[in-house]
Amino acid sequence: LKGLIDVDYTFYIQKSTDLLLFLPTPGSSGFQSSYTNAGEMTNQGHEVYIGINAIRRDDFKWTVGLNWSKNTSEVTKLAVGVDEVSIEAAFGSIGSFAIVGEPLGVFYGTRWARDANDNKLIGANGLPIVADQTGNVGNPLPNWLGGIRNTFEYKGVQLSFLFDFRNGGDIWNGTYARMNNLGVSEDSEDRERTFVVDGVYAPGTVIDGNDVSGQANSTEISANSYWRQVEGDAGGAAEQFVETVNW
Repeated sequence: LKGLIDVDYTFYIQKSTDLLLFLPTPGSSGFQSSYTNAGEMTNQGHEVYIGINAIRRDDFKWTVGLNWSKNTSEVTKLAVGVDEVSIEAAFGSIGSFAIVGEPLGVFYGTRWARDANDNKLIGANGLPIVADQTGNVGNPLPNWLGGIRNTFEYKGVQLSFLFDFRNGGDIWNGTYARMNNLGVSEDSEDRERTFVVDGVYAPGTVIDGNDVSGQANSTEISANSYWRQVEGDAGGAAEQFVETVNW
């Protein structure tokens, strides 16, 4: 189009080998782990760029750059006999892991116990039950990224600004959990009442001599218990504080 529009498209498949990871070692060795080349992963994606020369004059120019990208990551191999490795675990309830078949850095952490219909299981005390096993609670990688850059040039003086977009990708908001626990978050100001957690009573739950298994929870708990043990980090499952971010 006579230099008005530039278009660039890239499709890639990248295989990375010999990833450096901390692998667990037998306790008899005297060490907890060893730093070694032990992993393989693939990245596959698309990148699109469109450049538009909107105005081209001797003393004034306006160009627009549009970009969009999407990447899919997968860990394909770890050491023999190893299916998952922690790559960051500063907190006891959640960490980032390299797991075969999952994106690199996926969040594994504590979860609420649930029934076949995905209802939280509630104990006789009205509090949700944390599942025995940790599991996948989020993926920090975005679905796609985009951007719009505008550049203006007038008599040799240039001004440029960028709009940045991100769709998807999870974060673990541990700060929110801690603030709720301490009662200093704005949400935890709602503390002059009792709460009933959505869910159903766990199998085998007996209240006042009656088996209420599978029934909708109706047991009230104090605001202190709710903000500390459900919405806070004094008992709340890590999945409670995983949030999807977009901008």
